[in-house]
Amino acid sequence: MNSTDHTTPVVAVKAAGLVGTHKRVARFIVFAPANEAFAALPPATVDSLIKPEMKPMLTCILPCHVIPGRYDF
Repeated sequence: MNSTDHTTPVVAVKAAGLVGTHKRVARFIVFAPANEAFAALPPATVDSLIKPEMKPMLTCILPCHVIPGRYDF
């Protein structure tokens, strides 16, 4: 949530209402693309994805990018 390279995924998590969802899990890893990846999308793509009507899709897709546990790479 505090990465300056991942502000776009944070906006999506907030738009989906998923902030705090993983508080019951002590440790987890999020596989999220950096802002640079989102910048490569066609213009207005991110803006359309964070609209309220897209919340059901975001709440389905975003959790697929999270796994519980701690992994030392």
